[in-house]
Amino acid sequence: MASFILSIVSLVLVFSLVRKYTNVQVQRSLRGSFAPRMILNWYVGLAVASLSVGLGGIASEMLGLHHVPNAEFVGGEASSLTFIGSAVGAIVLPTLFENLNRVKLGLIVNGFMTLVSAVIIAYTLVNPISVDLILASYFLYGFFGNSLWSMSLASLNKFVSDPSRSGLATSMFSVVSNLGVALIPGYLGGLFVQGEPGIIFVGTVEAVAFILSFFL
Repeated sequence: MASFILSIVSLVLVFSLVRKYTNVQVQRSLRGSFAPRMILNWYVGLAVASLSVGLGGIASEMLGLHHVPNAEFVGGEASSLTFIGSAVGAIVLPTLFENLNRVKLGLIVNGFMTLVSAVIIAYTLVNPISVDLILASYFLYGFFGNSLWSMSLASLNKFVSDPSRSGLATSMFSVVSNLGVALIPGYLGGLFVQGEPGIIFVGTVEAVAFILSFFL
C-alpha cells in the first residue's frame, strides 16, 4: 500500500513540478507533452514491469506449494535470471532492431516472445513439469520483456512535438509502470494459488500488451 501511495505522490509531483519548469526556450504549457496514444505505451510498461516483479516474487512460494525440491533456491535463481535477462535484452535487442531499421518489427517480436515466456512461466508455476523450463522461461521473460519495455519507452519520443518536452512523457511512463508494480504483484499470489485463474490473468495481461505492440 505504501508503494502505491508513493507512486500516486510521484504522479502528482510530475505534473506540479513541470508547470514550474522555466526555460527561455520552453513554454510553460503542457501542450505537445502528451498524446492519447501514449496510453498504449504506458500499458505495455505497466504490464511488463508489474509481472516481472510479481512472477519473481511468487516463484519460491508456488514451487514450495507444489513440493518442488529446493523450492526457495529455484525461486531465487528464477528471479535472478529474470534480471540477468533484462540487462542483456535491453542492451542487445533494441540496438539490433534499430540498426536493422526494424523498430516496429522489434516491438512486435518482443511483444510476442514476452507473451509466450510469461504464459510458460504461469503454466509451470501451476504445473511444475520441469525446473529447467521454469528457469529458462524466467530468463526469456526478462530478455524479451525488458527489451519491449525499453523500446516502448523510446517510442514515446515520436509523440512529443518538442524534444525538450520528452521528460514528462518518459516520467509518466515510469510512474505508470511503478503503479503497476505497486498494485498487481500483491494480488498475483492469490490468483496462482487458485491455479488456472493465475494463468488466465497473466496470459490476458500480456496478450493485450502484444496486441498493442502493433500500434506503438
